[in-house]
Amino acid sequence: MADNSVYDKCTLLTALTDALDDLILEQKIEPQLANIVVSKMRKVMVHKFGALVRNSGTVEITGQLLSYNHYDHIWIFRLRDAKLVLATAPEGRAMIPRPTIDAGKLNIACGPS
Repeated sequence: MADNSVYDKCTLLTALTDALDDLILEQKIEPQLANIVVSKMRKVMVHKFGALVRNSGTVEITGQLLSYNHYDHIWIFRLRDAKLVLATAPEGRAMIPRPTIDAGKLNIACGPS
């Protein structure tokens, strides 16, 4: 399974963690419950985003290339003002567009499968 810590610095998980910390300080929930909620949220994010990409026919990535590097058969690309456009497989002649995902910064690692 994918590493669940990959989303730890995303805005959604950071906001959830901050809200749970506030509830813990107000003694409205126990820290153990907050840990369970964050753990489940990580799993859901990995599952849902992975499914979104797997179910997409193509992914178009645009942005300003800041740097790239190749080491030990792994390419790493760092982009700024990145946008990901996911599209489903073609139906007839037209692709059905999906929402655009805007990312301030994006790191892409590519290697042999």
